[in-house]
Amino acid sequence: MLQTGSRLWFKGHALDNRLMEEFSKDCSQPIRDLSNNSPRSKYDTLFCHNIQHIDDTSTKLGIFWQLNKDQLFTLSTIYIGFLWDLDIHVVSLSQPKVDKYLKAIHSWRKKHTHILQEALELYGKLIHACTAIKRGRAYLTSLKQTIAILQKKPLLPQRPDKKTEPDLVWWSDLLQAGGIARPIIPPPLYY
Repeated sequence: MLQTGSRLWFKGHALDNRLMEEFSKDCSQPIRDLSNNSPRSKYDTLFCHNIQHIDDTSTKLGIFWQLNKDQLFTLSTIYIGFLWDLDIHVVSLSQPKVDKYLKAIHSWRKKHTHILQEALELYGKLIHACTAIKRGRAYLTSLKQTIAILQKKPLLPQRPDKKTEPDLVWWSDLLQAGGIARPIIPPPLYY
């Protein structure tokens, strides 16, 4: 085991670029094949375990999940509010998040003054969206300026920075247009 700062890691083989493979585990224990532990669908036979195995193992360990949030193994899934499509290597904002963020923007735009908490909540939503909308950060600078102003008197409603409105119009137009996606760059494969 090696240590770099506070990170513990295990060294693997040397790569072509003279770097070393880095692992968080020593790989001394093989992955257990749980495929015969329960009845499985034809699709689940593609994997050495399925969602039922994960739920059963978690329950034995005292980790309880909300079973209604379980998702079958697939190449396209919603996780942390994003639609991750591993087949075409794209991440996009899920429709429920688009709707939620549009509602927050429209609610903000209806009022002329705001308190700090309102600005922070809207900023949090839009910064989250920046995972799929890379250029979105450039349209958050005025909201950040508004937050800086509101921090001096957090409970006193004040007018936002004058550039905030055009930035929110940009966000609103973009979210309403749909098709917001960003490529997922897969790591290089080394053989």
